[in-house]
Amino acid sequence: MKLAFLVCGIIELIGAAACSFFPTLIFAETAPLISKMYGLSASVIGIISLLAYRDFSPAPLFRHLLVLMMFFHGALAMLCFKASAALIPYHLPATIVHLAMFVILLFGYMSNVKPQVTAETE
Repeated sequence: MKLAFLVCGIIELIGAAACSFFPTLIFAETAPLISKMYGLSASVIGIISLLAYRDFSPAPLFRHLLVLMMFFHGALAMLCFKASAALIPYHLPATIVHLAMFVILLFGYMSNVKPQVTAETE
């Protein structure tokens, strides 16, 4: 789970730099402000991921944070898939990247799930 936070943080910061410094690369030329706002939010998510990696403990808070980020990337992958090429010229690569992030976070979450022990299973 800890490694999933690191990978997510690095990829988010790379995406944030791309959105902030090259706004027309991701979004259409008519939306540089949206691209910079997305870059800012991606940098915040990347920093939160790197802080979660640095201060990781097996507390429920980190598991909830991982689930939150997993659903964020899953929803963003669906939104990128539905987006028109006029708004996001490279919507299929964006879909693949966010879907890959969803899968990485899903594997990170599933690798840390422990079976529940009850009196009936003992």
